[in-house]
Amino acid sequence: MRKTKPPSPENTPAFEPAEIDLRSIIDVDKLQSIMDDFYGLTQMVTAILDLEGNVIEATGWQDICRKFHRVNPDTARKCKESDTYYAGQLKPGEYYSYRCKNGLEDVVTPLYIDGKHLGNIYTGQFFYDDEQIDKTFFIEQAASHGFDQAAYLQALERVPRYNRQTVQHLMNFLVKFAAYVSEISLANVKLQQEIAERKQTQKALAISETQLRTLIRTIPDLVWLKDPEGVYLTCNSRFENFFGAKEKNIVGKTDYDFLDKNLADFFREHDLASVKKGGPRKNEELVTFAEDGHQETLETIKTPIFQDDGGLIGVLGIGRDITERKQNEEALMEFRDHLEELVHQRTAQLEAANKELAAFSYSVSHDLRAPLRAINGYTRILMEDYAACLDDEGRRVCSIISSSAENMGQLIDDLLSFSHIGRASMQPTLVDMATLVGSIFHELTTEAERKRIDFKLADLPDAFVDALLIRHVWTNLLSNAIKFSSRRERAFITVEGKQAKGRSIYRVADNGAGFDMRYADKLFGVFQRLHGTRDFEGTGVGLAIVHRIVNRHGGQIHGMGTIDQGAVFEFSLPSQAGNDAQAGL
Repeated sequence: MRKTKPPSPENTPAFEPAEIDLRSIIDVDKLQSIMDDFYGLTQMVTAILDLEGNVIEATGWQDICRKFHRVNPDTARKCKESDTYYAGQLKPGEYYSYRCKNGLEDVVTPLYIDGKHLGNIYTGQFFYDDEQIDKTFFIEQAASHGFDQAAYLQALERVPRYNRQTVQHLMNFLVKFAAYVSEISLANVKLQQEIAERKQTQKALAISETQLRTLIRTIPDLVWLKDPEGVYLTCNSRFENFFGAKEKNIVGKTDYDFLDKNLADFFREHDLASVKKGGPRKNEELVTFAEDGHQETLETIKTPIFQDDGGLIGVLGIGRDITERKQNEEALMEFRDHLEELVHQRTAQLEAANKELAAFSYSVSHDLRAPLRAINGYTRILMEDYAACLDDEGRRVCSIISSSAENMGQLIDDLLSFSHIGRASMQPTLVDMATLVGSIFHELTTEAERKRIDFKLADLPDAFVDALLIRHVWTNLLSNAIKFSSRRERAFITVEGKQAKGRSIYRVADNGAGFDMRYADKLFGVFQRLHGTRDFEGTGVGLAIVHRIVNRHGGQIHGMGTIDQGAVFEFSLPSQAGNDAQAGL
């Protein structure tokens, strides 16, 4: 396509050369050879220039340009201005014929590569055979630039003349040739880019592979990779020790080349199971290392590896030595069994001791009641019927005897209760615990005591328990709280409860005398008293009774205290305590 009119400099935006160097993407020597042959056939001058006007290829240039126009700085600048300006306004496939600023005819077509204008192909340095040459222009130019006029005009006479049709045919050829050069150059550019990218990718892959292989080989576990058919693709040093062979001798082979058929079948079965699962699969394997014959228990994780399209790459295996852990587990199991046996024996001994103690308590308490009744009876007779015969000392002694007999009676009652609780059957029923606690507190306190005690009773969860036995629990815990806080000017007693993790939990707290936590393990033993009898009265059996009742209901109890700051007793019962109690009947 020919441009019939020259572009207007005023209406055309400035052309910015591309960043790509034309020399770097075409083979200049081969192109020069082709254009030399073209000149030999056509005698047409050719040139390829970059966008800065630098000559990349030139063939057959006329003497007037080569010896004069391109030598003088002023005329050379005019040549470059003409070349770069007009070519910058053309599109691919177009050409334009113009009179250069030095007076010769030139024709240009642009050279585009990948949509970017990188250079121009020229023919020119001629006159059309149908035009009149203005010799005056050239004579003036010779004078203006100091050319040898005679030599300059002789060179002008040698400038060829072509008809316009011939020039059109030649430019059609050059346009197609420019397109071909563009395609070849673009292919070269893309090939170079692809080669550079491929080298970069290969380098990155090599680095990544080296890092991965280093990582795999330094992992202390056994690591291996098999293809879908069970053929080994890679493995690390630990795995080499297992097979007793180097990786290069393992790759390309299967388990059947190194192991007996049963073990190889076992490994293959687990490989296929992990593929079927579509994810990691764990199992334990006892293996013998071919390197030195030692055995290890391995915890292996086999994971199928898939491509992005879902295709199976293979199965990755990792085997960790858990031999020591298994030995520790076995030793722990043996220790646990031994401990359970000791606990069972101790429990049996304690149960036997408790039964013996209960029988003893029951027998002793019955045997003591007879003489105790006699002591109480005769003391009452002395104090009532013979009071006039007693002096003050006699009455004091009788009072001591009577008080001691009452304490002994209370102790006997507690012993009987303790013995009875361990043997009596239970009758579970649903008990309103809050109502029960409130009534017991009123039974245990006088009106004056209730004014001194700040008693707070929160909502308590109901319980399915033996009503008589659970009354013993609350009576003992509340009476202790009242007794041990009796010396406070203002006593605080709080009873609260909650349900958590399938259990009903009850709590009694006071600000009384408290106790030393060093002796907390003695709280629930029979006859164990953490306070002297002169400080607070008691038999030392009450908390033992509480402990036994709570245990019989399938619960637990514990106490916490601080000397002179108070104590907290907390016990828990299963939410289905009634069912547990029934099961123990």
